[in-house]
Amino acid sequence: MNKPSTQLLTLLLTVLAVLPAGTTCAKEAVASETPTFRIASYNINYGNPNLRGVVAAIRQADADVVALQETNRASERYLRRHLRKLYPHSRFEHRPRAGGFAFLSKVPLRNVRYLPRSKGWYGTYVATVNLAGRDIQLVNVHLKPTVPREGEEMVAFLARWTREGGIRRAEAVHILETLGGKTPLVLLGDFNSLPSSSVATYVKRRRLTDSYETATPPDKREHTWHWKVNGIDWSFRLDYIYHAAAMVTRTCRIIRGKGSDHDLLVSTLAWAPAHVAGTDADTAADTRPSVTDTPDTPAKSEPPTTTPPAPKEL
Repeated sequence: MNKPSTQLLTLLLTVLAVLPAGTTCAKEAVASETPTFRIASYNINYGNPNLRGVVAAIRQADADVVALQETNRASERYLRRHLRKLYPHSRFEHRPRAGGFAFLSKVPLRNVRYLPRSKGWYGTYVATVNLAGRDIQLVNVHLKPTVPREGEEMVAFLARWTREGGIRRAEAVHILETLGGKTPLVLLGDFNSLPSSSVATYVKRRRLTDSYETATPPDKREHTWHWKVNGIDWSFRLDYIYHAAAMVTRTCRIIRGKGSDHDLLVSTLAWAPAHVAGTDADTAADTRPSVTDTPDTPAKSEPPTTTPPAPKEL
């Protein structure tokens, strides 16, 4: 067997050395070029305490789509006047008291519809958008609030809030079972629930990811609702952005402001690599019943006959 020439050996070694490096670089380039999109949620307080501050927070977030809760005709007029260029596609749903919803979007909104309330006080606002080349079903929720009562101690309020958690969980069950389908969804809004609540547990069991929890270390997590009631400073994380497994969270942050008793929550998302090879049915929310997660069946809750003061509604 003839010995290979020095030139041939040099060529082979060069090829072997270059191929792995080139392949790795190509993979890194694809990952860095994956397009992202931003989705935000904001309860703007139906008392409209500071609409200028609301607009400032929305501009700072610069999301592709913003889901709003507690809108009304006055806030619609103001937001359209100041944000129509940034968000040419907007839809509002007017309902009594704090039951209003809206979507502000840079891209067209399709299949926009309002789902009537089930167990709680408010309905659900739904729309489909196309972001980074894929359809997303946006599910804008405002689950039942537990309204602090005049003179109520913190311990008593928290006990009542816990008891009413079954109503909010039943709302979440109804929403996800009603909207089960093949389009990956983002479930977002004011859940009036703590991260440790039965609502959060149920939503996660349906294969939906808490974007803020994913992006933020435990010691860095902050609250999204703040108010002073009966001389007590109340502060909880009540607002969430959950997304299907088809997406991954790049960043999620809270934007502080003076526009509302709630802060704005905005997530930067991207399509997961597996979504390209998989089917939508594999990556939408799993709304199948779970043997280990039996739904509560609380009585249907009715909103108050009189409008409570705006700041007291979470």
